[in-house]
Amino acid sequence: MINPKVAGKENSTKIPLLPLRVRDCHSRSCSLKSRLASRGLPPKAPQNLIYRFSKLNTWPSEEKIVLLTKGFEIEIYTGTPQGDIIGLSDRIVRDLEGFMREPDTRNVEYTTAPFCSYDRLLCALLKPRQRLRQYLSVLGYTLIPGSTLSLGGSETFYRSDPNNPYHDFIEQTYHTSVVTASVHINVGISDPELLMRACRLVRVEAPLYLALSAASPFLGGKITGSHSTRWQLFPKTPAHVPLFETHRHFIDWTEAQLAAGTIQNVRHVWSSVRPNGDRRPYCLNRLELRICDLIAHPIALLAVTASWRPACCRCWEIPPSIPWNSVNCPRPTALKIC
Repeated sequence: MINPKVAGKENSTKIPLLPLRVRDCHSRSCSLKSRLASRGLPPKAPQNLIYRFSKLNTWPSEEKIVLLTKGFEIEIYTGTPQGDIIGLSDRIVRDLEGFMREPDTRNVEYTTAPFCSYDRLLCALLKPRQRLRQYLSVLGYTLIPGSTLSLGGSETFYRSDPNNPYHDFIEQTYHTSVVTASVHINVGISDPELLMRACRLVRVEAPLYLALSAASPFLGGKITGSHSTRWQLFPKTPAHVPLFETHRHFIDWTEAQLAAGTIQNVRHVWSSVRPNGDRRPYCLNRLELRICDLIAHPIALLAVTASWRPACCRCWEIPPSIPWNSVNCPRPTALKIC
């Protein structure tokens, strides 16, 4: 969810700004407030913000600070310490709380709650993985890195839920091309029109995030020649997804696809970026980036997530009066996205 806050001052006294490094923002030895105070900055600034200061030596009274929630959906393989991928999701879901099945039993999914703070996100990423690794170690298994069936096994689809009709459709239509591991990055944006604007911008920049995360050059024990074999294999559904001009456009398009049978349900939109929410397509509250390979290193994942901020700045700065496909958009000025 978006939580805009305004950092203001009662007078217009100029405050000199000194460089503030990212590593200063979450120091374990002293709070961010004391760090800000030592630099002559407003002491009441929220502690979980990472500031990006302009070259101006003033703190504008109209400056806006926008806090965005972030969350992740992690899909990961399980298997032997030798790297053979083994299906265990049915047992994991039965024995561990917070884990979900994928159509094929060889990978399992967990999600994090949405947080603004990167510190809390780091804990939310690591704690379920630690529990899962401890559980698997007792059984003699472990977590397998990568985003494809790199050593083999793509000939057979191992159902995690034989009674699920949606899984029937997936197996018969896509077979093992969907048996991949990845991370879906979610950013909370509650305004539907602003969300559509962000989806358009992040979608055209999606190849950058794929390049940052690509880590699947193998399939079936062979080098494929692709940095991201996962994205080459994964079925993009529907084949053509437009850049949505408005929320109404997205609603009408989704209803038309459901009526035509192009998608089976509202979740069956497998594009690089999609609007998401509790009651799609009508109630939306987040942007979901789906193009990335699995980023196993948590700090690297947080860094990729933080790289969205320049794009978000542009979305907030574009006035509604400017057409959605205009190239004459203003550059961001006094806006801080975190």
